[in-house]
Amino acid sequence: MKFWRSLGGVLGLGFAFVGGAIAQDVTELKAQAETALTQQQYIQAEALWRQVTELDPKNADAFSALCESLWRQGKAEAAIASCNRAIQLAPTSAAAYTNLGVALRQKQQTAAAIAAFQRAIQLDPYAVRAYNGLGTVLNDQGKLDEAILAYRRAVEIDPNFSLGYNNLGNALRQQNRLMEAIAAYRRCLKLPDQPATPASSHALAYTGLGMALQAQGKLEDAIAHYRAALAISPNYGMARSQLRQAEALSVQKSQPAPPEPDKPRDNNPG
Repeated sequence: MKFWRSLGGVLGLGFAFVGGAIAQDVTELKAQAETALTQQQYIQAEALWRQVTELDPKNADAFSALCESLWRQGKAEAAIASCNRAIQLAPTSAAAYTNLGVALRQKQQTAAAIAAFQRAIQLDPYAVRAYNGLGTVLNDQGKLDEAILAYRRAVEIDPNFSLGYNNLGNALRQQNRLMEAIAAYRRCLKLPDQPATPASSHALAYTGLGMALQAQGKLEDAIAHYRAALAISPNYGMARSQLRQAEALSVQKSQPAPPEPDKPRDNNPG
């Protein structure tokens, strides 16, 4: 009897050790995955979150984070599947609905994206990213007044949400409210940079600010801001395109105007 008790104790310790090792592995993997996501290493983040979901298949947060790492790579369909799994596991997860909304927007499923963002806000009235996502979809639809309200709510909830100020600046610039747009972009640039797609919040804001300045006729200032955007995100196509256009205009303006043609002589008979 003592032998079986001893054996049971050994086995119990063995199982406890295995379970603890798995728990430790999951915790370490989650930390690595979160770091990779923050550092915009999305392929690595995807691989790590997949490992977490394999070890802990009922972890809704892991499926939601996997969804984010997927949509940031443009893998919308896989992202939607991952977020739907997260919602099955945790039907009240505002984060999962927010990530789902982003992925649905990438698939141009506008109505479904709006519904997902609105559901996230119902679940968490302080869901900053959900307000930001809702504003972006409304902006896509040309509903700029409504988009501005959503962006303003996002930065009201979190005054340090730099991406929200960038998006607010974009919507204001589209309404030709250039001074307000410039103020929003500059507010973004005073805050810590945030990862975003297709470029970081500061790269986006430098580009938007350059466009607003260019619209005011401040071409050289605009060029400086486009270059600042590319210094942060060298592969950001919009900044590169705007820079090429602005530099071409600058060269054109620097060239001397051609001389006026001679006036034709009066051919009337004397």
